[in-house]
Amino acid sequence: MRNEQISKTQVIFNNAMYKQHFTIEIGSKEVVSHRYVVSSYNLYTGKNPSSDMQLFKKINDIIQKTDVFDSIGGWYNQYTENYFLDCNFHFYDIKTAIQFAKQQEQIAIFDKVENKVIYLNNTKK
Repeated sequence: MRNEQISKTQVIFNNAMYKQHFTIEIGSKEVVSHRYVVSSYNLYTGKNPSSDMQLFKKINDIIQKTDVFDSIGGWYNQYTENYFLDCNFHFYDIKTAIQFAKQQEQIAIFDKVENKVIYLNNTKK
């Protein structure tokens, strides 16, 4: 038996195929240790990630640019039944995280310490 490690791209892709909630760090350890995760760039939104034939390539292209984003994560919205795969930034301060999330027109942010989604009221006035 060969001892082969699965690439980070493959791990992320596999999680997306099973519509798992996850965050996998791809940036510097200092920044990704920050508590709040805010999505900034969407790789996929929809009901079936396996229908996107370019998803593996999209993930791999982002990982090759690890100095751009802090992590890639997926989450399933039970209300819309959509799965989201996003590139993220991590923040130490909740006020900064919420401000950035609102600028990015995000639905929610994720708190890694409490392990919960914090939904935002992002209605435009």
